[in-house]
Parts: sequence; C-alpha cells; structure tokens
Amino acid sequence: MNDCGRSSRILRNQQHSINEEDIEAVTRAMKSGVITRGPEVRAFEEEFADYVGAKHAVACTSGTAALHLACMAGAIGKNSIVDVPTITFAATANTPLLYGSKVVYSHGPVHNRSAMQKIAMHYAGHAVHSDFPGVVIEDACHALGASYPDGKKVGSCPESLMTCFSFHPAKHITTGEGGMVTTNDEQIVKRLRSLQNNGRHPRNGEGVWGLDWVENGLNYEMSDIAAALGRSQLKRAGEFLRVRRDRAYTYFRCLPDTAKPVLAQGNNHRDSYHLFPVLIDFEAIGKSRERVMFQLMKKGIETQVHYVPLHLQPMGGGKRGDLPEAEKFYDLELSLPMHVNLTQDDVKYVCESLKEVLG
Repeated sequence: MNDCGRSSRILRNQQHSINEEDIEAVTRAMKSGVITRGPEVRAFEEEFADYVGAKHAVACTSGTAALHLACMAGAIGKNSIVDVPTITFAATANTPLLYGSKVVYSHGPVHNRSAMQKIAMHYAGHAVHSDFPGVVIEDACHALGASYPDGKKVGSCPESLMTCFSFHPAKHITTGEGGMVTTNDEQIVKRLRSLQNNGRHPRNGEGVWGLDWVENGLNYEMSDIAAALGRSQLKRAGEFLRVRRDRAYTYFRCLPDTAKPVLAQGNNHRDSYHLFPVLIDFEAIGKSRERVMFQLMKKGIETQVHYVPLHLQPMGGGKRGDLPEAEKFYDLELSLPMHVNLTQDDVKYVCESLKEVLG
C-alpha cells in the first residue's frame, strides 16, 4: 500500500503485454523442430512489411542491430559526417560511429545543415517530416504505428532509404529482444540479408551450402521463437495503438498546468505514444526532478527521463552550452507511465498525484 492508502501494483513507466495467444505461438515454434532461420521469421517479415506499407522487411536481433545493419548496407558512408539528434538513445549514435562515420549532434533532425547524411529519430512516437534533405535512415524504435502528416505509416520509407524498429519489451510490440529494417530498395534488402548472415551471398546454381563469404558481416539473425512472438503481437498492434492514444487523451485532459505535454494533442490521430513526456519547470516549483521522481515513486508511480543529451555524455565529447535548446529540454523533461496495461483510472491517478507533488 502506498502513502496515499491506494493498494495496487506499481505503475511502471513502460511495460510489455503478453497473453495466452503469445505463449501458444512461442510454444508452437519451439515444438516445430525449426527454431532459427525458419518459416516464422520470413512470415513475420512479410506481415510486418505489409503492416507499415514497405516492400521489404528484414528481421534482426535488436533495434541496435537494425541501425547497425542500415549503416553497413550503404545508407551511411564511411568517414562521412552524420547528423544525429542529441535527445535519443545511445544506439542512434553508436551505430554510425561503429561503422567509421563522424557524428555531429543537433537538437532535432534538421539543425546541422553541414552534415552530409542524417538519421531522423521519431521521438516518443511522433513522426518528423521525412522529406528534408539528407535523411537516409529513420530511427523509428519509438514509432511503430505512427503516421506522417500525409497519412503514410512510418516504416513505408517514402523518402528515406531505410527505417529501423525495435521490439524491446518496452516498445509497442515485443519479441523479447529484436528489431526490423524496412526498405523499398531491392539492392539494399540483398545487402541487409548478406550482412546479417556473416557477409555471405548465395552462389548461383548451388544448394543451401552454396554461400560465399564476400564481405564483413555479423550474425544478426532473429530466431523463429522470437518471430513467432512478434507475429502474435503484431496481430494486436492496432489495439495496442488505440489504447496508447486513449491513455494519451486522458493525460491531455487531466494533467496539471505545471506539466506541459511535449506531444501535441492535435496529433493524437497519428502519434503512437511510446512515451508520454512532459516539461516541468522544477526551479519554479522549488523542487528538484529527483525529489519529484522520488515522491511519485512513493505513491507507486515510476517515472523516467528520456534522455540525457548524447553530447553531454562521456562519449559525446560536448559541453553545456553547445546545444542550449536540447539542454533546456533535458532539464525540464519527465516521462510519465505509458503502456497498454494502464487503465484510464491509472492515468487519472498519475495526474492527481503529479498535481499534489508539484504543488
């Protein structure tokens, strides 16, 4: 029982949803005799491509693996300058750096006009415009189900070469760990399949043993067990999205005035709400963010911060003042619980508790 006398589970900041159909799908895959490089993976790829409106999808082991494969497949040139938003997870920058590119940071995806190439990141599930120059990869790990202003789904790659997704348990659907790259380019999909299979290409006219090692690659193959879970989860992706949008609508209605939502209510029909971030002037209320988070946790509410700007982290090499807009965002940001296990009453309780804590 928390300090308000409310006896309930802790409201996690993010949480997956597994049902009996998911368990049955995984069990069938485990009993099938083929648990890797089998039919479940190919079926998941086809169904996922159809869901987002892309010609091709390539499943892999994580969202990080998806971004790494996209860099390696020719979207990012070695020794090129790549624009990465500083408000993102480390993987968005790690992957081009691992490939040998130089990363420059910006508050958003279009600030560094000097960058040769750009990775656009759809923060919290809001799709940024895909038609600005230089975007070659979309980091859509937050944005399954989201749409661009013209109604096309994120992942359909209307302007970019590739879009990358994550199936971490915190995301919209999960495979335990997993990722996907979507593309409309026939040559890129061939490279992706080679690179995820240790750089091996099929040799014409020979059987399954006919694979030549022709380039450096990695083993980023998704298992059939993971793909079976992904296929089952994908069937509920529409329902998951509906619930997230309903919970977001309740937040918009019930938040105290001292917590300003980052996402716009007018985009509720196209945002996918991986997160629900708000901006709070902690200095004005006379409490530190840490204190607010601690007081909310005492009430059974887990909050998070997304993210510490990459340029301020040890690998980022930057300093305070380099990107003041992003740094201000970080200073004010707090992520409230957002997942499909939340009820409307849970969200109202979060808002009531936040109002009480903020004063």
